[in-house]
Amino acid sequence: MAAPLLEVRDLGVRFTTRDGQVTVLDDVSFSLDRGERISFVGESGCGKSMTALALMGLLPPTGRSASRARTLSRRQKSGCGRFAAMKSR
Repeated sequence: MAAPLLEVRDLGVRFTTRDGQVTVLDDVSFSLDRGERISFVGESGCGKSMTALALMGLLPPTGRSASRARTLSRRQKSGCGRFAAMKSR
């Protein structure tokens, strides 16, 4: 079986505030294989956008993400540069 295109294990996001650290995501895990699609569904404020922002490295300056494993296949990594170039225009 081929390795997943994207694998995320125990993703967490914390923000630094005047009162200390606030955890906004804790232990998010999933994998995405070739040909699969994934949707994040939930109530407002449950972490859908924070998950996506953390994976793309687009958290605000006060945010920090950590995970045990976040792997992207080589083919997927090569496409990331094109996305970053389009976004910066």
